[in-house]
Amino acid sequence: MTNVGLRVALSVGSPGDCPVAAVTSGDVDGMAWTGGDPVVEEFRAAPDAVDEDADVEEVFRYDDESVYRLERDADESCVCERITDLDCPVADVSVADGRLELTLHVPGSERFRAVLDDLRGAYDDVAVESILRTPPGGDGADPVVVDRSRLTGRQAEVLATAHEMGYFDYPRESNATEVAESLGIGPSTLAEHLAAAESKLVGQTLD
Repeated sequence: MTNVGLRVALSVGSPGDCPVAAVTSGDVDGMAWTGGDPVVEEFRAAPDAVDEDADVEEVFRYDDESVYRLERDADESCVCERITDLDCPVADVSVADGRLELTLHVPGSERFRAVLDDLRGAYDDVAVESILRTPPGGDGADPVVVDRSRLTGRQAEVLATAHEMGYFDYPRESNATEVAESLGIGPSTLAEHLAAAESKLVGQTLD
């Protein structure tokens, strides 16, 4: 078992072969896909972020966003499949304002360099947003880099609003209904956004 590893956040600004980025604008989260032929891709977005002419199916609806599915041929590659073909799983993937955002866990710098070189050979705008190294063993400080850019714009807005309204204070200065109303969303959608944001931030501190 290795005691060295990297948690890497990457973004691709022009993911031309990403089928989800091709049919959406704004923030997209909860992206997942199946194997087989056809490949089925699933994602969560606000209805106005989805191209009205896109061949997608709405399969579940929240207060202000829905879960959509689309199908594509298995021989149509995408950014995530390029990475998994290099034996590197994609831990998290989303779209923010047209940029594909990916989180990877890699065993060391050599594997990371192979993935980065491959992506930069295929796409024009690949950026390394953050790199978190496995903390060294032993006693002492254990610094952790918390990358707030992993939050979608909507998640960051919801989290900031909840914080400003004292939702996280003890005792609370506002409840979920009040925070949701200030954002123009329902309590269930607020809970979804907060859970997703908190999971991303807490996950970074514990990984």
